[in-house]
This record gives sequence, structure tokens and C-alpha cells, in this order.
Amino acid sequence: EFGLTGIENDFLMNGILSFTIYAVIVYILLGGYKLRSVAAEQKKDVPDFNKKQLTTIAGVIVMVLMVMLLRINVGLVSFAVAAVLSFLRVSDETKAIKHIPWNTLLLITGVGVLMQLIIDLGGIKVLSDILVSLMSAKSAAAVMGLTSGIMSWFSSSSGVVMPTLLPTVPHVAQQLCGVNEVELASSITTISHVAAISPLSTGGALALAAYASAANANQKQQQNLFMKMFGVSALGVSVLCIFSYFGMFHWLL
Repeated sequence: EFGLTGIENDFLMNGILSFTIYAVIVYILLGGYKLRSVAAEQKKDVPDFNKKQLTTIAGVIVMVLMVMLLRINVGLVSFAVAAVLSFLRVSDETKAIKHIPWNTLLLITGVGVLMQLIIDLGGIKVLSDILVSLMSAKSAAAVMGLTSGIMSWFSSSSGVVMPTLLPTVPHVAQQLCGVNEVELASSITTISHVAAISPLSTGGALALAAYASAANANQKQQQNLFMKMFGVSALGVSVLCIFSYFGMFHWLL
């Protein structure tokens, strides 16, 4: 229906289904449903958007449309929109810069540089060859999932882990008889995105930075959230790797 091949369609549906199930389970276990009444009470006290906030929202919408429709580089558009918003004085730049969690941003950019260096030096290919030598047909999905999870703890799932590991799937499937490519790809994508809540990963770091800015959290509060986020991420990766060893992603095919 969407122009996908049979394998691509199975991979897409398998990934969506497995990650949705995991998200629902985590939502229930962590008590996300309990936040509904609190959110409803807070909405009553939220004032209407003012002119500056509406201008900012319009700028974000323009940025998204230019990237999606005109295929312009997102970094270039972001700087251009930010320059326009600064010219319109929608906020106090001095206060905004002070609230930026530079330690978190520098941490994630540094990790990103290290990951790119490893990729450029061929470290991923070496890793793939080592993994193949350690795998069996039964453990392939779990090993690939664990590898993607560990990588995603320190880098972007969609920006680094998936583009790096997914091309190795055909190679692994050829080397190991009886391995399903869709099962391997589903394990990589699902577990890497579960690991992305790590505060050392791109998504987790942005979440931590947003919390620190919005809640004006002190260093101790940020450290506590850091440990909780990494703990949830590690637990999710561990549980899904165990399930994948026993064929969870194969059951969903």
C-alpha cells in the first residue's frame, strides 16, 4: 500500500508493534496514568499564549515546513529562524543563554564526536566481524539488540545506531544459517530506541536538559534524574535482550 517490499513492511510493522507494547508496559509500571489529574489541574492555571509566544510558534512551524517541503538543511534553517526571532525581540537573549544547560550539550556533542571517529576508523566493521564470530542462530537477535542498545546509550538511535548496524544485517544473516533478517532489524531498532532514554544519548540528553531548564533543577536533582533515566534505559535493554533471545521478535512476525 505504501510502496514497501514484503520484508520492509514486516520490519516496519514488527518494530511498531514491539515498541508500542513495551511503551504501554513502561507507562503502566511507572504510573504515567496517575499524571492525568495533575495535568488537568495545571491546565486551568495556564495563561493564553501572548504575542511573543505565538511568534515563536510560527517560527518553529516555518522551520519544520522548510525542512520537510523544501529539503533545506535543518541547521541552516534553525539559525535563520533564530536570527529572525532575535531581531523581533521575542525573548531576552541574555537570560535564554544563561538557562541553556551547556554541560549536558557539551557532553553529548563530545560523545557524538567520539562515535563518529570510531565509525570513520572502521571500528564498526571490526565490531560486526567480532559479533558474527560470537553469535549463534539463536543468540543473533539478542546480541545485535544488546550491541545497538549499548551504542544508543552514548549516541543517537536514528542518527548513528540504525544507519550503522542495519547495513550489517544481510552480512550477519548470510554468515549464520537460519537467521531472519527482519528479526535482527527489529531487535536493533526497538532496543536502540528503548536505550535512547539514556541521558548520555541524544534524546535522553535533550530530555534532561529540558527538565533542568523548565524546573530550574539544581545539580543534585539533575544527577538523581540522570541515574533514574539511565537505570530505566538499562533495565529495558536487559529485559528486551532476554526476550529477544527466546524469540520475541520472531513471534511478532
